[in-house]
Amino acid sequence: MMLIVSPFRIALLCSVKTEASMNKVITQSGIPPLRTQPTWGFFSRQSFLGLCLFLAFCISQSVQAQKPSVPRLVQQLSQKQPNLLRQHPILNPKRIDALYNQTGDEYLWSPEWEPFRKAFLQTLERADDFGLNRDNYHYTLLKTLNRKNTLAYELYTSDALLTFMEHVGYGTNRPNWLTINPDCDPVGQEFGVETYLLTAFANCYTFPQVLEGTEPQTQVYQTLRTEMMRVNGIINRPELVTGPIPFTGELAENRLLVNRLKAWGVLPLNAVHPSEIQVQQALTLFQQKVGEPADGRLTLTTLAKVNKPFADYTKMLVRSLNSWRWLNAINEYKTLVINLPAAELYGFEGSTVTLSMRALLGKPETPTPQFFSHLTNVRFSPNPGQSGFLPYTIPPNELTVFAQNLNPQILFRQDSRFHNLGGVQVEKPMELAAWLLDDNDEVHHLIQRPPTQTGTTSIIRKISPPVSLLVFANSMGIDERGNIRLYDDAYQHANSLLMHR
Repeated sequence: MMLIVSPFRIALLCSVKTEASMNKVITQSGIPPLRTQPTWGFFSRQSFLGLCLFLAFCISQSVQAQKPSVPRLVQQLSQKQPNLLRQHPILNPKRIDALYNQTGDEYLWSPEWEPFRKAFLQTLERADDFGLNRDNYHYTLLKTLNRKNTLAYELYTSDALLTFMEHVGYGTNRPNWLTINPDCDPVGQEFGVETYLLTAFANCYTFPQVLEGTEPQTQVYQTLRTEMMRVNGIINRPELVTGPIPFTGELAENRLLVNRLKAWGVLPLNAVHPSEIQVQQALTLFQQKVGEPADGRLTLTTLAKVNKPFADYTKMLVRSLNSWRWLNAINEYKTLVINLPAAELYGFEGSTVTLSMRALLGKPETPTPQFFSHLTNVRFSPNPGQSGFLPYTIPPNELTVFAQNLNPQILFRQDSRFHNLGGVQVEKPMELAAWLLDDNDEVHHLIQRPPTQTGTTSIIRKISPPVSLLVFANSMGIDERGNIRLYDDAYQHANSLLMHR
């Protein structure tokens, strides 16, 4: 089997809206339709003048295209309140431009939407529960703006909301290799946040409904978000998060250890005088969380990990929440994810994991790269060889599974699975092929067919629609029981702050 990978394209949230469809959305929301550009009558008496004006328009647009687009409302604000705009620059001018181009510069924040705005501010006040910083979204300014200052009230509310929606839904600081929606309108509609907001207004959504529709719903993300909220509740309790913890034989007598295990969430906060067995069980849970042998013994390696600065754990949570949001940005029904530190593959259908298996990855000296692409074909080959192999190319263009599976399965059962020259080998190639093609019977038929005389003929089956493939490094995930797991990072990626050895 060969999976051929090509650069992906997404059209669901980033499709360039036709004027007719956009006008329908705008009209439903009670906002005036978009203004249409005049057409020039070729046979009219004014055709020559029209042509001249059209050419002048094109030249002016060519000159303006070299400069950042600035919406007219922002220009008005700069004229009326230049000091305010200098002190609080617009965070996302492209999105503001896209939003008010769709509304025809009509205001959105009428008094009837004040409950929506207040609910947004209440959420923004606890932005740290999302791994975000409220000060990055005009929070202080929004709390003090007077409704009489109509223009500033309008622009800063929209700017903060659009930016927050983008970050909480699709992540911040997306890397260059994660090329999302390359064919989208250059004004910044690649994730459709502006259109989604107008649709929410048209359907009278509350802000909690908008937030639920924007935020990822995968189990791993929701588990990490719950952990982020828990950590924010105890991070300012120095008795729980400060050390260093001494090495002792009796676990229950080690009060610093007991407190740190509470901070890690493996021992209840209300456990005032836990027994030796309770602390041992908590230590076992911690060892499972960080990938140590789960024997409940305070070894030197376990002590080193439990002693790591708790602030680093918070930073890991922030980075992990951000990168798991990239899956939400892809926004396709079927997505394959390979998490490099975990050396595991997951198949997502919507927000649900319906396929999982272990993988063999590149050695630390020849690491498997991070990339994003599309799987478009499955190739079934009768030739013997290594099964489920993804060559070391960027982007990779094939994943081969042969009729004879020569993979030593014992390698997949090891905790450390970094043996290849940069490629990826999967544990269950037949299951992966059946998942991609949504046809288990055909997969078994094709792989078991009689060999040809030459033994070289392959059969290709197209994956329809193509399945996106995200290979990234995230040092936090969840195990099969839904518990948070921290992974040693064989490649020493930047987001692994806690588990470096």
